[in-house]
Amino acid sequence: MNRLRRFSAPENILNSEIPGLREYFNRSDLFSACTKEVQDDLMKNFHFRHFCNGQVLIQSGNRASSLFVLLKGNLQVVSDKYEAVLAELGPGMIFGEIVAFFGTPRAVSVVTKSMGLVAVIDRAALVKLIGTDKKIWNHIKGIALARYRITEKS
Repeated sequence: MNRLRRFSAPENILNSEIPGLREYFNRSDLFSACTKEVQDDLMKNFHFRHFCNGQVLIQSGNRASSLFVLLKGNLQVVSDKYEAVLAELGPGMIFGEIVAFFGTPRAVSVVTKSMGLVAVIDRAALVKLIGTDKKIWNHIKGIALARYRITEKS
């Protein structure tokens, strides 16, 4: 996968330019428990990145701590260990949450299969915005832990 292109730099795109971002939050298992006010604060802290076909958004073994919301395009979650595609992701899917919440090295790679757009937020912003609300934090960490256990079995 080293021959694939690197991820693009952040872009200045306003949340209002992303149709349906609020709906992604409301439908997501991670953020649906957040109040509208917390969701608003989270949305203000996301930045956006376009990607092309064949880019690596997440490289396994990396310790970067960003969480992603796929807004446009298609991705594959790939196990470098087994050289297999574990999942196909489409718009509205959230990924990267395991590292964002637990700080473990990335267990899988995520590769783009089309052109598209992701919203990105880092761990520091997540902790700042929802870290003081134990109910929400525990809800989100529980979901991320369940997903982590699934990837560890893969």
